[in-house]
Amino acid sequence: MSDIWVFVCVFRNIVSQIQEKQALCVLVVDMLDPDSSIFPDLLKLIGKRRPLYIVGNKVCVPWQLIISQVSAITLVLQKV
Repeated sequence: MSDIWVFVCVFRNIVSQIQEKQALCVLVVDMLDPDSSIFPDLLKLIGKRRPLYIVGNKVCVPWQLIISQVSAITLVLQKV
């Protein structure tokens, strides 16, 4: 697996098209790097009427470490 890079303006254009569709949005958040997993103004891009499910992902990390990160993750999610 490799990282995918895209210009912000291209990403905004692609994601904002969801507003015009009947869609369910699933946001996969890296539990140890939530700041990089959540795009600023995501709700504005997809539209506030779209259902948004947030899924935490970090299979390779012990659950004790993830629990210690819950407050930091909560703060990041509150910005969405």
